[in-house]
Amino acid sequence: TKSGRTLTTSEQGARRSLRLPRLGGTFLLGCVLSAVGAVIGAVVWSAVAMGADRELGIIAWGVGLLAGCGMHLGYRQISQIAGCVAAGMAILSIMAAKVFLFVFLIYVMVTGDTQNIGGQRAFLMFQKANEILNERKVWSEQERREQWESAFQEAQAHVEQLSDDEVRAKCQEYRDEQEEWAERMNPDSVKSKCRRLAYHRGHLRSQQMGLSYYDKQRGAVDEEELARVEELSEDELDAALAELEAWEESGKWSDREYVRSTLIYEFIDKTIEQGDHDEDEDPYDVTPEKWQRLYQDAVAEADLLSPEEHLPKLRQLEAEREQRFAEMIEEEGDEEFEDEEEFPVEEEMEGVFKEILAGFLRSMFRGLDILFFIFAVASAYRVGSYGFSKPGQ
Repeated sequence: TKSGRTLTTSEQGARRSLRLPRLGGTFLLGCVLSAVGAVIGAVVWSAVAMGADRELGIIAWGVGLLAGCGMHLGYRQISQIAGCVAAGMAILSIMAAKVFLFVFLIYVMVTGDTQNIGGQRAFLMFQKANEILNERKVWSEQERREQWESAFQEAQAHVEQLSDDEVRAKCQEYRDEQEEWAERMNPDSVKSKCRRLAYHRGHLRSQQMGLSYYDKQRGAVDEEELARVEELSEDELDAALAELEAWEESGKWSDREYVRSTLIYEFIDKTIEQGDHDEDEDPYDVTPEKWQRLYQDAVAEADLLSPEEHLPKLRQLEAEREQRFAEMIEEEGDEEFEDEEEFPVEEEMEGVFKEILAGFLRSMFRGLDILFFIFAVASAYRVGSYGFSKPGQ
């Protein structure tokens, strides 16, 4: 006022200071920040979906906004190419989150490793469907594949009737069984070692007692031996297993009692295999009376031989059995025997995968999801191209 001059320096400087950051951004920085924003949004979306047991489409919209904001903050220029890149980042992040949830659901259904009640119900459905197929005595790969969908639907109806507490309790039972089975399959675990030694001893006792293959007393004998073995210390257990391995390698062939009892069962097997029986009938599932006759005849046949003749005769019968088995494979083909031996877990998983994949695709293309997906892509493009200003400004 005193000088009569107008000061414009500070205003121009302010305008220049506002424009400088816009010139300081780079397209590469915009791409990086856009990717970071999209990933953050996808992680939040996945976490909420796993925690709430449902996908919230509005969060997918947020993924697009974050991708666009990242591009705008990093590039700071109006560019349709930048908007297209931001939209692409949003699409990739949304798809990645969907795929992650899909894989997570499969993991939950197989392992049950989740505290989410929806995931536990899915796990229980998978286990129940397997039980239903086993109850139907469906063992072949083709039949299990064909009946998987009906078994899964039946399992789903059963699980839906259970309360949340019942579902949690049942899932815990299945997980405990899986852990116990995994420990048994680990040859270095104490339980696995105990069972190996106990079942070996139980098998020898059952043969000496002349029990049939399906005699329920075999299970009781195994449990008795297991109880004895579990009382051993770890050093005693390892020593007993070392003796067992040495016996299996060479010692058993000099064990006359073992050779004699094994020879008796070889005689029984030969008699059963040469007998007449239906194709669908298990020839070894015989009545106790018939088994006693077979056993007594086999004992009499073994006693006709001297102890020195037992081992050569046993090896002769084993060679004959292997030859018969090889001839059966050659006549009927390898595929039939492979199907009988292989438990069709892969086919069950294939059925589960298809079922979940169908649900995944349905969830991807539901009306509300498509709407939020479009909003997310459009928002990413709009904010990435123009920021929060109107086009043309």
